[in-house]
Amino acid sequence: MEEEIFYKIIDELAELKYCGTVDLCSNNEPFLDQRIVRFAQYARQMLPDAYLFLYTNGTLLTTELFQEIEPYVNRIDIDNYSDTLEMIPSIRKIYDYCYENDIDSKKVNIILRKVNEVLSSRGGQAPNKLNGEASGKPCILPYVQLVVRSEGKVSLCCNDALGKYTMGDLHTQTLKEIWFSTEYESVRKEMSRNGRKNLRLCNACDVEPGIEF
Repeated sequence: MEEEIFYKIIDELAELKYCGTVDLCSNNEPFLDQRIVRFAQYARQMLPDAYLFLYTNGTLLTTELFQEIEPYVNRIDIDNYSDTLEMIPSIRKIYDYCYENDIDSKKVNIILRKVNEVLSSRGGQAPNKLNGEASGKPCILPYVQLVVRSEGKVSLCCNDALGKYTMGDLHTQTLKEIWFSTEYESVRKEMSRNGRKNLRLCNACDVEPGIEF
């Protein structure tokens, strides 16, 4: 993501005195970006009342990098991939560091996963779950979540990993303009009237998001 777009997002949220959740990640590995600690620091500085969240697959996370970013986030979820469901050495070091330094267990969540674990269908786009059974329930994500792709365009939700839906573009619009745009309103109205069945991607999605979103 261009730095200008990242700072634009944070600055606009600051103007709104935003106190909700900011995920410093999407369908990516945040620690591939060497600016992630600096971005987290800026987000914390500008959004003191926001809940900053970060999700990582853990493969690039070292104890030193964890120490750098931990002061700025409210929560970090770390996937630990092991077919034996045991902590890999690098994650075990982070676990031990948290225990020794009395870091709240609610702040650091280590998730034990098998290497080839199958999760959601991503609207029928996940290559290992193309034929997942779609949920028949309406979805809350268009009402509570705004996802910015790396190029500054806004996706339908976090399950629109490939950007099939574009709800707006932060190069030419503000967050507020996109959130209240006709594109978003049309999706919300359709979701409230008929659920997922007439919405592309939604009609093949098996995700049932809860209150954590």
